[in-house]
Amino acid sequence: MSVTGFKSYAVYLFIKNIHFANNSFNIMNHQNEIPMKDKLINSWNKKRVKRDGIKFLEIEKQFNTVEELTLLYSSYYIDNNNFYVNDIIEDEFNIYNKNKAELNNLEEHLTNDFKYVIIKCKENKISSSKLFIGKTSLPPIFKMNLSYNSLVILDDLFNIIKLNEKLKINNLEKMRWENVKLNMKGYKLIIQKFLDKKDWRKIVKNIIK
Repeated sequence: MSVTGFKSYAVYLFIKNIHFANNSFNIMNHQNEIPMKDKLINSWNKKRVKRDGIKFLEIEKQFNTVEELTLLYSSYYIDNNNFYVNDIIEDEFNIYNKNKAELNNLEEHLTNDFKYVIIKCKENKISSSKLFIGKTSLPPIFKMNLSYNSLVILDDLFNIIKLNEKLKINNLEKMRWENVKLNMKGYKLIIQKFLDKKDWRKIVKNIIK
């Protein structure tokens, strides 16, 4: 397919409307199988005559593989799940570049984030498990402004989501919690290759020491 911006547009829709919506479609396992149905093509034909099409084309020229586009869009999605192509262009890819740099230096960023968790525990004279388990709201650790990269690793190590299977929270909080869980699972599928490079359990043990 010639470079038209359509692939960029298609990946954008599948990231927002399918991959992060229920995680049943793992885009990283179907990079060559993204459905291009008539409805999607018709939608694109309407957009490409407008400025939106030009913006998707600009993105595709810089990120021309599904893997690159997926990481780009997921970086913006975890920052704001209502993002649109305009936000990426206006931001000049800063959120993506910051996230990519963090993924390439995961150990350093996890170390900083987990040390911050330890400091907070000492200041409040509580165990880390108190930050991992919610009671009538989301677990406090999800309110500490840690990076999603660190949260994914910490969830793997401490089973944070599993520990909170029986949260007694109101309906609004339940919706937020379901979104958090979907985002965590969906984002992990995308960054798995970065996670596989290190022994995170050993790294966290060393931080605790």
